[in-house]
Amino acid sequence: MTLDGLDVWFFATVPWDFALLGRTRYLALGLREIGASVTFVEPPSLKKSLRRLRHPHDAPSDVLVLPMPPSVPKISDRLPFVPQAHDAAQRLWLKAALLGHPPPVAIVSTPRWEPVLRGVGFAHLIYDCLDDLQVHSEPARLRRFLDWERRLLTRASASLAVSPVLGADLESKGARRVQVLGNGVCYEEFVARSRPPDAKGSRRRVGYLGALYEWVDIELLAHAAHALPEHEFMLVGPVRRGVDVTALSRLPNVVMPGYRAYPDVPKAMASFDVALIPFKEGAVARAADPIKIYEYFCFGTPIVTTPVSDVERICELLYVASGPEAFVDGIRAALAERRPDLRERRQAYARANDWSQRARAVGQLLQELTLPPGVSWISAAAS
Repeated sequence: MTLDGLDVWFFATVPWDFALLGRTRYLALGLREIGASVTFVEPPSLKKSLRRLRHPHDAPSDVLVLPMPPSVPKISDRLPFVPQAHDAAQRLWLKAALLGHPPPVAIVSTPRWEPVLRGVGFAHLIYDCLDDLQVHSEPARLRRFLDWERRLLTRASASLAVSPVLGADLESKGARRVQVLGNGVCYEEFVARSRPPDAKGSRRRVGYLGALYEWVDIELLAHAAHALPEHEFMLVGPVRRGVDVTALSRLPNVVMPGYRAYPDVPKAMASFDVALIPFKEGAVARAADPIKIYEYFCFGTPIVTTPVSDVERICELLYVASGPEAFVDGIRAALAERRPDLRERRQAYARANDWSQRARAVGQLLQELTLPPGVSWISAAAS
C-alpha cells in the first residue's frame, strides 16, 4: 500500500512530545511510512509554547509539527465571549497556514477542534473518537462537547472508534461510515526499550502504569494491596490534582514512584509479575480500549482488569474481575499462573496489533474515500 501524494493533517488532543506517546502520534508515523505527507497540529497551549522555545520537539524531519498560537483554554472557556474570539483567531491562523495548498484530509481526535475548524476546507474530515467524552471534559462543559461532536459528525466523511461501544454510540448519533479501530503498540520498539527491566526484590510485584485519574479506582487498589500484604504493589505514574491517594500511599507494600518518562515505561512494565487495569466501572471504562493491554502483553504478563470495552473477547488471555473480592482473587490466580503457552499467546496478540497495522487500516480507509472505485494509489501514481 502507498499513499504517495496524499496530504493528511492530524488535529491532536495532546502535543507531539506528550509524556505518554499515544494513538495519534503513532498513526501519524504509520501513515508517513506508507507515503502520506503528514502534518501534526498541536492543540493551543501557552505552557507548551513556552516550553517549545527551550525544548524543540523530537518529530522526524518529514513530519511537520504545527503548534497553534498559544492560548489559555481552561481560562478562556470560562469567560463570556472569550471562547468565540479565541476560536475565531485560531481559525484565521489555520486558514492562513492552509492558504495556497490543496485541501488536505483532516483526522480530528477531539470535538474541541470543531469550532476552530468551522469554515476551513478539507478534502475529507475523519473523526477519530478516542474515549467517552467525559474523559475530555469536566461535567460543567460536557454539554458543549456533545454539541461540538454533533457538529463534527455532520461534516465527517467517516468516523473511527476505539471500541464497539463508542462505535455504536457514534452510529446512534448519525455518524457516517463508522469503523471500529482499536489501539495498539509498537511491539519491537517496546520490547527493545525494556532491557534491562527494573530491578526488584524478593517479593512478587503487582503493577499499574498510568496516570492516576479520577476514573481509576483508588479504593479498589487500596483494598487489593491491603488484602495481599506479602506482595509489592508498584503504581507508576503521576497523580492528577484532586485525586486523593493518601490512604493508598500509606500502605507499607505500596510503592508510588510517580511520573516515568515514556522511554523508560517498558522497563517498569517488564518487571511486573501481574499487571492491573483498575478502572471504575461505568461509561468511561465501557468505552475504553486501554493501550496498557497491548503494552503489558508485549511481555506476556497476566492482566487483572475491571470490565472495559469488549475485553470478554480475549477473556482467556487475562482475568476480568468485577468487585473488590473478585479483583483480589484475580490477582491471586494470575500470580499462581504457570502457563508458558498463555504468555506466548499474549505476546502474539500484541504483535498482531502493532500500530503499523492500525495505520494501514486507516490508509485503506483513506484510499476508499479519496479515489474513485476501482482505482488504487499504486495505479494512480503510475499513471
